[in-house]
Amino acid sequence: MIAWRLIYFGLRREKEKSARFKILRDALTESDSVLLPLDIVSSEQRSQERDSHGFEYLVDESDLAALKSIVIEKVRLWAKDGRLRKHPRPEEVIFWWGDLASTEEVRAWFATQLTTAANAAWVLSLMMNHSTSGDKTRYYITPSFVEQYVDIDAIEKLLTDFDANELPEKEKIAVREFRRALRRRREGKPEFDMMRRFEIDDADDE
Repeated sequence: MIAWRLIYFGLRREKEKSARFKILRDALTESDSVLLPLDIVSSEQRSQERDSHGFEYLVDESDLAALKSIVIEKVRLWAKDGRLRKHPRPEEVIFWWGDLASTEEVRAWFATQLTTAANAAWVLSLMMNHSTSGDKTRYYITPSFVEQYVDIDAIEKLLTDFDANELPEKEKIAVREFRRALRRRREGKPEFDMMRRFEIDDADDE
């Protein structure tokens, strides 16, 4: 956020949008990063909410496509050569990728990752959400969100009889919450009961 603010307000000192575009185009092309470029370009996408708040866009809308192309190609390269899997915040990169490109493209990449149970657990960990109240944190997964990006049946098949205890903690929790979410769906219960997010009975904890 600090870096984005420095870039945003620094570029606003340049009054000509065409000059801002050239600066951003060259910087995004030369950058070795991926998350900040995605953040910058995403914030340039026109929206009713931004318009209503009087947001000042850095570049003309006609130049936005060129910037999107640069960062999307950068993410595609990271996804192809394995750097995306090693990024400290891959979920943000991936879902911004889907926002700037398409959900279908992200879905196709996720499909290439579903080769083992451990990989399926990693994918699920990216789609896990949480609620916090005081010192309590409740993790949860909503199947309707997950199935926008992956084949739930394929993940369930990979995780059949899989012991997640050796996984990193976040992925272990993701497997547990995925199984719980599917059980709730089959029982006709809500995907996630916000009123009970910190009151989990023994059956839910299995």
